[in-house]
Order: sequence, then structure tokens, then C-alpha cells
Amino acid sequence: MLRRTMILVVSVVIILIVAGVAAFIVLSPPPATQKTLVYYSQYEIQTLDPADAYDSGSFIPIQNSYDTLLSYPLTTINEFAPALATEIPTVANGGISADGLTYTFHLRQGVKFSNGDPFTADDVVYTFQRVIRMNGPQSGVAWIDTQDLNVSSITKVDTYTVQFKLTHVFNPFLQTLATAEPNAIVDHLAVEANGGIVNNQDNSWMTNNTVGTGPYMVQSWTRGQQIVMVRNPYYWGPSGGARYDKVVMMLNVQPSTAISAARSGDATIADIPFTQAASLSNATNVNVIVSPVPRTYMVGFDINSTHSVMANMSVRQALSWAFPYDQVIANAFQGYASPLNGPVPKQIYLGTESMPTKFYSYNLTKAAAILDAAGFTKNAQGLRFGGTALTFWAISTIGWQPTVAQLYQAALQQIGITLDVHSVPQHGATFTLALPGPG
Repeated sequence: MLRRTMILVVSVVIILIVAGVAAFIVLSPPPATQKTLVYYSQYEIQTLDPADAYDSGSFIPIQNSYDTLLSYPLTTINEFAPALATEIPTVANGGISADGLTYTFHLRQGVKFSNGDPFTADDVVYTFQRVIRMNGPQSGVAWIDTQDLNVSSITKVDTYTVQFKLTHVFNPFLQTLATAEPNAIVDHLAVEANGGIVNNQDNSWMTNNTVGTGPYMVQSWTRGQQIVMVRNPYYWGPSGGARYDKVVMMLNVQPSTAISAARSGDATIADIPFTQAASLSNATNVNVIVSPVPRTYMVGFDINSTHSVMANMSVRQALSWAFPYDQVIANAFQGYASPLNGPVPKQIYLGTESMPTKFYSYNLTKAAAILDAAGFTKNAQGLRFGGTALTFWAISTIGWQPTVAQLYQAALQQIGITLDVHSVPQHGATFTLALPGPG
């Protein structure tokens, strides 16, 4: 299994974009009698275990096989909706203590897992303790819970009531509960019957199977090829929650294959590159849906890089002013993106009256002035940093990244900075600057 790591050495980032690049092709309209949905997906699946999942591919079967305590309405992520909890806790209804440290949840009764086991408070307590004890051995995803919880934080009040006592006040706590990775509720009886919890280790059975309360359950999974989901016969939710009898998700599909499948009708839904969205807008029986997604792309700076200048704040500020934001949006993202004012996507509610003011824009004159003032002047050859290049990693298989790298390289060259671009299938062990890996 691939390990998804967080680069903790990145202390400053170029705030780049939130991109509405998740363009799906949906055959329009699907026949009313259609019982199987076929999804041609760009993603691979790393695991089916919510406690160790931290990638977009794994999220899809997990989100559809499991439930969380809270969820989001279909139309917004600025509000919550009850899921396995019957109401959203507030100070007014007694669900949140006055000091903001204790949260009480009343649970839905009569719910069953896909194997018929009853859902109770024991499953909720077990789920969160399991996430913390496993500690995301492959993915590191446990940080979402360990930032404000420990194994003693979650207690069972009665069969259908649980209580969380936070280690400190944490305003986004409810958001973490609505996150299926890692907080989808698992069947404690099923997990214990199949390996249980081992500290700091994954569970191979949970990696390959699902037992949740969601509308679907995984019937089969062939890594790198496809995963098949069928209706959960015990699903507690509205009948519309599982519209299709079967969902077939084709994995790691190349764009050309997805486009062909959409045109031919083999695919009900297909991921396509946003660069192809316009060309397919007039295709017969194809409906192209381009929807903004709460996704942030940024350039990471490694302050522990072997290139010592990256530890200098003035250098990082200059690099931020030298980034060609508008050119990147127009050329790398075909206009399907917008500048960010901060690290949080625009679709995510901050609880403030307004978004932060945008700080950086493309200004080579200002970037050069900052470098000059900090003593990083040009040498006789017109190069800064003594002519030593900055190393930049871009993933060649993510189509927009090489374009971003080329645009940035050209901009920096104008102020005397050499950018050594490495366009590779995956990031190397060391870098000075890097674009994100696949999510």
C-alpha cells in the first residue's frame, strides 16, 4: 500500500488556486430502468478502511458504504445534517457544554450494519478509539482526531448516547465528525472478529472489506481494475439513498478511455480532464457538468531544503510575488480555477463575516525589490543565489502540473532565479519547491 505522507516541513506556501476542475461526463438522461451505474474513474483505491484512508479514490466506496455521525446537505458544506446522530449538538440544545469542551450526541436507533449487526454507542466509541490507536499507519490520517482527542475522550453514556470531551477547545470539531476519512463509523463486532485493533498497525481485513451502515456495500474489488458495490439490504436511510442496484467503478482510467466510454454509452459517469470539457459539450447524449470543488492547489516550500535560502522569509515572499497566477489559471487550468485569499477553499465556511483579503499577486518588480533588500542580488551573470538553481517537482501524469512548472520557470528567470524543473511520475525524496501529489 502506498503511504501518503504530510510534508510537515512546509511552513509557507504560495496560495495558488481553488480549482473547479472536477469535470464529470454524465450520460443524459439515464434510462429510468437502468439498474447499474458504471463510473469510469481517474482514481485508484488504496484502502477500504476509513481509519487509514486519506485519498480521493478510497473516499468514494467508503463514503457510500459507511455513515458518519454528521453529514452535509447535498447543496452546501456550510451547514450540517444529522446522519447517525439524531441532531446537531449546540449550546442551546445542551449538546455542547458552555466551555466548549464537551459534546453529547444522541444516536439513531434501529440502524443495522450491512451484515445485520445492530448499531449502538459501542460502535461510535470503538471507531474513534480505533482511529487514534491505529494512528494511520499508512496514511497519517489520524491527525484529524488526535489534534483534539485521545483514547479517553470518547465515552458511552448509554446504548444510544455518546460523549466527547476534547483536550482543548477546537471550533472545527463538528467538521471532523462529518469526515468519512477517518471518522466513518465501523461495526466493532465485525472488526473484533477479524483482527481487532493493533496499535500503529493497519487491519488487512478492513483494508479489503466494508461493513457499514451506508446505502451500499462492496461486493468485490480487483485492485487497479474495478470495484463493485451493491445495495445494503439493511440501509436505514431514505429509499433514494441507493438509486441503483449496482455500482461498478472502473479504476485508474486514462482520459482517452473515459472519453470514449462516455461517447459510446459504456459509462454512466466518467472523470475527464477539464481541458476536454468544452470539446464534449455538444456530444450526443453527453451532459458535461463542471462543478466547483473545495480543493486547494499550492506550491510547497521546503524550509529544510539543502538550498539554505528557502529558510529566509524574504525569499519565500519574493517567490510568492513572482508566481504568475493569472497565466496559470488561463493556461494550465483553462479558466476552471480562481485565486485564493488564503489556504481555505471558498466553499468552506470559516465562521467569519468575510474571507481574508488577498495578499499576493503577480508582481515581478516587487519580488525583485524584496530579494535585493534582503541581499540576494544578481551576480555578474545576472543570476541570484550565486547561480544555484531551485529544485521544483511536478508530477508528469497530472496534466496541468508541467504547464505550471514551465510558466513559473519563465517568470522566475526574468528576475534572475533558475528553476530546475523535475517532471516525474512521483515526487523525489528531496525538493525545494513542489506541487501536490494526487488527492
